[in-house]
Amino acid sequence: MSIIFLFLLTITPLFASDVSKAKVYLDGEVLTAADLNNSVDEIIVELNDIDSDNLSSSIAITTSGACTFSGTNTLSGTTTASGTFNATGTSINLGNGGSDILTLNTPGGITFTPAATWTFTGAQTVSGTWADLGIVGALTASANLDIGSYDFRAQTFTSDVSTGTAPLTVSSTTKVTNLNADTTDGYEGTIGLLNPQVFTSSGTWTKPAGVSKVYVKVWGAGGGGASTIANTATGAGGGGGGYSEGVIAVSGNVTVTVGLGGYQSTTAASGGLSSFAGDTTIKASGGVGAINTESGVGGSASGGTLNITGQSGRNGLYWTNTSGGLRIGGHGGGSFQGGWGGEGQYYQNFPTLDDIAPQAGAQPGGGGGAAIGYIGSTKPGASGADGMLIVYY
Repeated sequence: MSIIFLFLLTITPLFASDVSKAKVYLDGEVLTAADLNNSVDEIIVELNDIDSDNLSSSIAITTSGACTFSGTNTLSGTTTASGTFNATGTSINLGNGGSDILTLNTPGGITFTPAATWTFTGAQTVSGTWADLGIVGALTASANLDIGSYDFRAQTFTSDVSTGTAPLTVSSTTKVTNLNADTTDGYEGTIGLLNPQVFTSSGTWTKPAGVSKVYVKVWGAGGGGASTIANTATGAGGGGGGYSEGVIAVSGNVTVTVGLGGYQSTTAASGGLSSFAGDTTIKASGGVGAINTESGVGGSASGGTLNITGQSGRNGLYWTNTSGGLRIGGHGGGSFQGGWGGEGQYYQNFPTLDDIAPQAGAQPGGGGGAAIGYIGSTKPGASGADGMLIVYY
């Protein structure tokens, strides 16, 4: 059997005896509004004669079972609830909109069943440590957020900062694995150095899907070394091919031209032009072929962020005395980051006879070495090297 004790009021006035109103309810009895109102009326009569400053005890409602209040109940002042306190209703209002403070001293935590939605109609300040916020639908910050040494995870990160301010600042210099950035070092598009394609002869570069920019290196061909028919003459070397490199936009397959080196002849030929005709064209011309003692100049370049003229060929050397002589043909010019120029013909007849033929330039773009003159004989100079082209994507 349950027994409910309803202690309606225990009041201790400063200069009066205690006033106590109590009634015992047995299991099954009904506490009616009339019973409660009659008891409260009697208490109010006593309270009217007492200065509230002189109350030495508090109003308490104590029950060994459940106590249920329905309708609209208003609690003011400091209210303390112990045990299990269930508040139900469509709307529960705490505070009067002023400077009220709600303190929940629950070391065991707060559980919302089922999941609840919190709605804040004004600005809120959250302090202290929140171990787990669960799922946050939207978060707007009015100051910097610092999560310390913890990870911040999301499917996507979107920056709305305007141009002129870096959207991301990174202190670490460690390489980021699987980073696919559309803009790197000011160049927009997919550019990499992992897939170089080398062209040593003319052809077509086929654009892979998803590639919009490529990095190209191009060398022009080397010019041929000079030949000579004069007995005492030494020819000059051919010029080296030009060089260019840079980022080129591509919207489709691209025609690739690789220049041919200047050939061997009594009159040396110049090297051919190399080019990559993307949305814009990057190209490097061949070195000029040498003629007799006139050396060939290096080829020019254009269309890249770096354009370097090839090295000019060298003049030959002739020396003689009563015992014999020394003749050295001119050395061919080299190409930047490419091939070196070929050595000129070497001839001496004192103290021993040595005769070494001129050497061709090295690929890419090296100029050919020159020949020297013999009595009644024509010696051709060496050929310049072919150009070359490398595409990185």
